[in-house]
Amino acid sequence: MNSGFAGIDNPLFFADTTRMLFGNQKKSVAEVTEDRAQLDWTYCTQTGARRARPVRR
Repeated sequence: MNSGFAGIDNPLFFADTTRMLFGNQKKSVAEVTEDRAQLDWTYCTQTGARRARPVRR
């Protein structure tokens, strides 16, 4: 992957907590949205954080 605008590297590209999504924007976002809709969202009772787990069929 090449450097970003004006040859300046974007530190987000290299952060351990980020991921890159390559592909057709419209199709890729639609797939991610559909996949997220299939998750069963729960809340952690201790921290209040929202967590997802796959729905079992």
